[in-house]
Amino acid sequence: RVKPRLSLEIEDVLPGIAGMRLYLVPQTLYKLHPDFDGLLADILRKDTHAIVAFPEAQLGEWTEALERRWNRTLTNDIRDRVRVFRRLDFDEFIRLAQLCDVVLDPFPVGGGRSSLELFSVGAPIVMLEPRTSIVQLTRGMYEVRGDPC
Repeated sequence: RVKPRLSLEIEDVLPGIAGMRLYLVPQTLYKLHPDFDGLLADILRKDTHAIVAFPEAQLGEWTEALERRWNRTLTNDIRDRVRVFRRLDFDEFIRLAQLCDVVLDPFPVGGGRSSLELFSVGAPIVMLEPRTSIVQLTRGMYEVRGDPC
C-alpha cells in the first residue's frame, strides 16, 4: 500500500463538505457518457449525504461544457452536490483517494492506471460492469486481487 506524504484533508480540496460522503470520480471528463448523469442523479437522491466530485479538465472548455450539461440533466435539488475540484498533483490525488468514501468508475470507459493507483491506497471502486464495454481493467484488477466485485 502507498502511504501518501501529505497532510491534505478533504476540506482543503472541497471546502464545506464536512459530514458528507465523498464519491470520487477521478477520471478525465471527456470519459463521462451522458448516461452516467442518470446514475449520479440516482446516487444523489438515494444518499442525501453524498457529494460527487470530479477533477477539473485540463482544458477549461471541457469543464464548462460538462457543467452546462449537468445544469440541464440534474435537478436543482441535487445539482449543488456535484462538484468540480482543482487539478491535483499526484501526491494530492493519492491522498484524496485515500480519504474518499468510494470511487465511481465511469462507463463505458473506466479506469486503467488510475484504478491501480486507487487500489494502492485501499480506495473501494464501484463499477457498473454491464455498461463498462471498452476494456474491463478494473474488474480484472479485482479478480487478480481475489476480491469479489
